[in-house]
Amino acid sequence: MVDSYIKPGLLDWIKSSFRSSPLFVRLYPHAAYTDLPLIDLEEAVVLPANPNWWKNLTIHNGTRTGSVYLLEDCLPSKETSLQYWEYRFTGIRKLETIVSRDHNGHLSMMLEEVNVRDNSSGFIIGRCIHLDTNEPFGTPFEEATLKHLDLAINVYFKTSIAQRMTASLAKGDKVDATYRTHLLRIENIPFPSLFLFAQTFFLSKNLVKEWLEDQFHLTVTE
Repeated sequence: MVDSYIKPGLLDWIKSSFRSSPLFVRLYPHAAYTDLPLIDLEEAVVLPANPNWWKNLTIHNGTRTGSVYLLEDCLPSKETSLQYWEYRFTGIRKLETIVSRDHNGHLSMMLEEVNVRDNSSGFIIGRCIHLDTNEPFGTPFEEATLKHLDLAINVYFKTSIAQRMTASLAKGDKVDATYRTHLLRIENIPFPSLFLFAQTFFLSKNLVKEWLEDQFHLTVTE
């Protein structure tokens, strides 16, 4: 049985789409089954994405770019029901991204969705996607291959909670998670596969939709 943070459908898609790509998956360590069990809107753009870098990976060595999207509280209505649910019951607060290329030309990207649902218990959770590539400046996005993409859960306790809530990945702020659990790693896959990983792994349909439309000009339908 895989870790419960990973949706089972994601693994089916990976296995059918990337048969030759090395894949590493965290199993749920507290249970094993002989038979498969049954499987059970509006936000603030604090820092909009640069809409151009991704087309040809035009991030210069030693530079970075990023974006920040906040989910805001609202009154429940027909138009805001999803936003209300995500904020009040799921506990989503923000989605942040950062893309950087080091002085050797290595490009990396990190995205984190911050969830405060368990803050009353003394911690908050970040769903994190990290990926990297050695594709050079000028490589068309559709032709770029990722060295790896991984999914992880970051858990922040005590003083790290306030630090994470005020920090901005997009501005280069760093807050070390109290605990990090790697859930899945896959290697040698197309860069555009990031879209489905983000839509499957992150909980907020509102924030992911905003990011995809803002960054990649994709029309996302519910």
